[in-house]
Amino acid sequence: MNTKNINLIIFMICSNMVLYSQISFPTFINNLENYAHYGLLCYLVPIIIMCFLYKGFKKGFNPIINIEKNIVIKFISIVYLSVFSIIILYLTSTVIKIQFYSELPILIIFIGLITTCIYLSTNSPNQIINVSSIFFIIILLFNLVPFFHIQERNFNLLLPIGINKNIYKCFIIFLFPLDNIIFSINSASYDKGFSRKTFLIGNLCSFFLLLIIFLDNLTLLSYKYYVGTIFSPFIRWSVYQGNKFIESYEILLLIIMIITTIFRVAYNLSTIRILLKYKKNIKSSVVIFTILLIILTILYMFINKFNSILTVSLIILLILIIILFTYFIILSYKSNKQGSEHNG
Repeated sequence: MNTKNINLIIFMICSNMVLYSQISFPTFINNLENYAHYGLLCYLVPIIIMCFLYKGFKKGFNPIINIEKNIVIKFISIVYLSVFSIIILYLTSTVIKIQFYSELPILIIFIGLITTCIYLSTNSPNQIINVSSIFFIIILLFNLVPFFHIQERNFNLLLPIGINKNIYKCFIIFLFPLDNIIFSINSASYDKGFSRKTFLIGNLCSFFLLLIIFLDNLTLLSYKYYVGTIFSPFIRWSVYQGNKFIESYEILLLIIMIITTIFRVAYNLSTIRILLKYKKNIKSSVVIFTILLIILTILYMFINKFNSILTVSLIILLILIIILFTYFIILSYKSNKQGSEHNG
């Protein structure tokens, strides 16, 4: 069963929520302070332009065939998917450890998340997207809940209208619209391929969800206190006191972080399996498990240098995804040209 485009768009919006919350909130707040939401809006135009550069892959076109012929692109794709997975696994595990279960050994959290991700990754990418849809729809609703808890908010903090010269320092935001191009790898398994329209809608919806998170955070009087902490983007959950429908914010944060991380990492690992032609057996799963556990454990030994490690990792990811984005743009024009010639 192929993946419907609506399911793919929902997956694009939610699956990197942990990462773009963690990066964009401290980046924009540190550099632009209470003008952060205006700074974010300034990036909307270049994001739309980037989306229109991509022409899309029609139903039936399989980019994997082309990637397998290009060793460099294949290597970059695998490295990108791997580094992305490691970052969000480490980030989620660390936040769970610090924020919720300080007495629980970090290894237990690592093992639990890695095992679940590997188990899910034995399914195909389109199966993972289809299964995630119901969970991600609920998560989208959960993300809006704290925004309507307005008693502790001051909307005057969003004024006056303005911007400052540090806006260029927030360039890392381009990682998010560019990241969605990675889903074009499996376009042959999507119901209508991976079109420009799908790419554009997914990016715009992700952008406006991020804008809502910004508005949510910036209207909180205490947001600056948390900027320097490892879980700074989750400030809105920390100050949210609940209501008659939801009594505890903690369950919301745990659900959002764990589910989005598990499904995105599972998708990445499943795609890596396809690119490497790994058989879905116990041996390959043990190898993946061991590698991830060793890397995450080593990273945790340098937790005090987390921000430095994250910064370097994000720059590496940005460089890699720019290369992949350029490749897929060129490939999209070639595939559409070949399709036109064939029809002609």
